[in-house]
Amino acid sequence: SGVSTYAPFSNYWENCHTQTLYLASELGAPTGKKFTQLAWKYGVIPTGSNYLNNVSIRLKETTATSLTSGAYVDMTGATQVFYASYFVPATSTGWSVIDITDYIWTGSSNIIVDVLWGDNGYYVSPYFQTYKTNSAVNRQIVGYADSETPPNYDGITTYYDNMRWYWDPLTPPGNIAG
Repeated sequence: SGVSTYAPFSNYWENCHTQTLYLASELGAPTGKKFTQLAWKYGVIPTGSNYLNNVSIRLKETTATSLTSGAYVDMTGATQVFYASYFVPATSTGWSVIDITDYIWTGSSNIIVDVLWGDNGYYVSPYFQTYKTNSAVNRQIVGYADSETPPNYDGITTYYDNMRWYWDPLTPPGNIAG
């Protein structure tokens, strides 16, 4: 899966920037939701250092159905839903849940998940690796580096992360009298 191996939390490098496209059809469109948590499924966990510095997760809605190679998507107007100056993505294989600032999604647009972290001061192998799915179109942009903060664009791939999106309904269920 090429560059996607290093996305989005691979501490094989000191810095990583990933943008991943998720389609409205995968998120349960057309029903709007309040996203409350995100989760990634890990297949490999580092045996050495396991923390990341300056972790930011931003969400941006888009009409794009695939990502374009050559550069990152402009994230102007994106909503930061998570930030930690020091973060351990997972301590065991399997699903690892991140509590995010609640994000209201109307249920119509696709979403880009932008994960950026870096300046770790170390790299390690084995490193964090998440489970991926292969698509027919480009779904993930990746940049990784030891010396670039943030890293420049390095490549694009049809592989994208398996994720869980935890949510509450936008309209709470009604009460039934009786």
